[in-house]
Amino acid sequence: MLAAPGIHPPLGGGADLRSSPASRPRQPEHRLTVKEVLDELVADGLLDRAEIERAGVGSHPDRGELHPLVVVANKQLRHLQAPHPALSLEWLTEWLAGKVGLPYLRIDPLKLDIAAVERLLPYVSYEYAARYQILPVAADERQVVFATAEPYLTGWQDVLRQALRREIQRVIANPLDLNRYQLEFY
Repeated sequence: MLAAPGIHPPLGGGADLRSSPASRPRQPEHRLTVKEVLDELVADGLLDRAEIERAGVGSHPDRGELHPLVVVANKQLRHLQAPHPALSLEWLTEWLAGKVGLPYLRIDPLKLDIAAVERLLPYVSYEYAARYQILPVAADERQVVFATAEPYLTGWQDVLRQALRREIQRVIANPLDLNRYQLEFY
């Protein structure tokens, strides 16, 4: 089975195993929201509502300008458990991967098979990749690995499975890295 270099199995970032994807109903197709991220962090015992209110996170409706993980990371909220580190974007990305049961990938362009990825670009336009926040990061004759920061947007998988005639594997990656490498690759 193909795996992009640097893919880590879901860690959960300390998430409660009782709230794992296996014990939950499948989420409907939707974009991740700040409220959803905050609610899950509270449910996992990683944040408390008082700190969220003090920081003013989630008090404004989502405007879609920044990915919800970026919004939360920018507020420098502190983990409830000692030593109370700030919830960085990378930490939140790993936590999300564990939460949704997908592998986490820190995109390292030096470890990517750029030639394999570039062969896929004619099938996945920049506009399509940006709309769904996806980026091909590995490929072989049987499957293609796509990094995403939107675990609940999955409709694109069937479209690309048919177009590419390969299986699709998803991994979770930092949304800022996704945007950066989309611009670089396209």
